[in-house]
Amino acid sequence: MVVLKKWFLYLKKSKKVRASSLTEVLVATVLILVVFGIAVVTFDSTLQSTINRNTQPIETELNELQYLYKNGKIKPPFKDAIGNWEITIEKKVLQNETFIFFDAVHKMSKKTITKKIKNIDNH
Repeated sequence: MVVLKKWFLYLKKSKKVRASSLTEVLVATVLILVVFGIAVVTFDSTLQSTINRNTQPIETELNELQYLYKNGKIKPPFKDAIGNWEITIEKKVLQNETFIFFDAVHKMSKKTITKKIKNIDNH
């Protein structure tokens, strides 16, 4: 027990405990919060742009409409709305050949996705 007391007194004399001031702690906390805030905003905008660029669901819908057209289930002209997308199917003649255009236009961003197939049989 005496050895522990001597050792504790030795540590107390030889090492001074240095602490940060309240101002330093507050500044460090504010810096951490600012960096975290910037990271959250960056992550949110990246996630939002990834979601907006994802056109897979509407392309799947256009492929399904092409399948339905090829099997005689729908005929042009055709219009439909799915979510924020306006879908139209039109028959157009280009260079003496008839094509069927499947267009999807986003209502807000005006982004357009177009697929065309050659009209083999006259529906």
